[in-house]
Amino acid sequence: MRRTPLAIFGALALLTSAGLTTSCNKQNSTPLENVQTIDNQITGFSLLTDDSLLKEPLAKTIFTIRHSETGQITNPQALPYRATDYKVKLNIQVAVRGAHVDIITADGQTTRWTSSTQTFSSEKLLHGIRLRVSQDNGGDSGAGTSYTYRVTFKRYAADPQTFSWSAGSATGLPAFASVIGTEQGTGGATIVYYLQHNGSNAASSFTSATGTWSPVALSGIPAGEKLVSLLQHEGKLYVTTSAHKLYRGSQGSFTEVALPSGSPAPVSVLAMLGSQLCLVGQTSSGALAFARYDLTAGTVTSQGHRPQTDFPITGGIPYQGSSAPYQGASLYLAGGRTASGKVASTLWSTTNGTDWLVVDGRSVVATDALHQTIAHSHGAQRLYRFATTQSGLLFTLSRDGGHSWEDARSTALSGLTTSNFAGYPVFAITSADGTQVYLLRGGRNTTEPSRLYVGQFGGLRTTTE
Repeated sequence: MRRTPLAIFGALALLTSAGLTTSCNKQNSTPLENVQTIDNQITGFSLLTDDSLLKEPLAKTIFTIRHSETGQITNPQALPYRATDYKVKLNIQVAVRGAHVDIITADGQTTRWTSSTQTFSSEKLLHGIRLRVSQDNGGDSGAGTSYTYRVTFKRYAADPQTFSWSAGSATGLPAFASVIGTEQGTGGATIVYYLQHNGSNAASSFTSATGTWSPVALSGIPAGEKLVSLLQHEGKLYVTTSAHKLYRGSQGSFTEVALPSGSPAPVSVLAMLGSQLCLVGQTSSGALAFARYDLTAGTVTSQGHRPQTDFPITGGIPYQGSSAPYQGASLYLAGGRTASGKVASTLWSTTNGTDWLVVDGRSVVATDALHQTIAHSHGAQRLYRFATTQSGLLFTLSRDGGHSWEDARSTALSGLTTSNFAGYPVFAITSADGTQVYLLRGGRNTTEPSRLYVGQFGGLRTTTE
């Protein structure tokens, strides 16, 4: 082991292509003479696999390296789940060219690491390993020395998709044809705005989804104007109607917002960026265009491009992406329906509210879906998307705030008969702590009552080995 000057200590903070970071004790009381680097040092570590389902999420797993007396390598977020054994590869970078790395598994077996193409059994490797880095005797520096890292893997103790579903009991469930959106009211109440089968607007409130739902009186929106879109911001609701008008209000009471002369007629509200209300508007020529309405100045500050045919004009769920590794975008939009009324199947992003791009170009829901709903568990950065087709229910979920989606496995549907949802409108919300999802199935006509299903989530428990 060789001591090196403190001046090069910053070189320890290396960031690998896999997003790996290093850390050390930065307390002021640490004596400077104890700070040292080691020739036989690992500067980068990640896991790889050729498994089609795990390849992308495993490659994105971040590992943290600590160069303590015995090195430590850990992953703060749990590895992607797989119930069966699969082949895994180690991608290792070392500080000194020509250094050797030996892998010591939990059973004491030692294997020389050769390259990132070398495969290992996940069942054998992911129960914890040690990595011994050494150089051959006779080298100019550090001859015959070695340094050992303890690698522990944080994994899910059970399938992170685990749900247990059962029929819920509630009083006064609304008979909805489609849900427009929700408002967080006073006293912990949630207000759901929806369209009835006769086309009229309605709203119901609850404090517990399995308790009593009570009708909410609506005022300020003329009869015949259907609710189209809804967005809550700083205690106020902004809604658009089928008459291409914008209203502001709360708890069922609304007043029309007068836009500047010449502004595009508001078709739908999409999201908020600061004090800017992102809209889809209709120009005097009848074309759709993105626009931003400044709530403070009362002006339309910019007008963007025309939405693509597969863009979710109404019903999309907006969410910020600043807390996760999203491709540089600050706002995302998932779900909703296109201008032609079809279920939107792609994920969109924007940095300014007027220019929107498809994320990854991948479909995240079946293109033949009839209805869809997204429940957002904010604390856990989890999103649950339910979609119905002519044959049943589809369930996809995201564990990274909506950037990537995965199809639900059978464990996520335990207790549900998916064919019972064929062709039905659906609406989902999560409990405050994110441990439960409430899935409402509306009726297909005016006489059919809604039904409530409660999903108990049990998949976040982890273990470290």
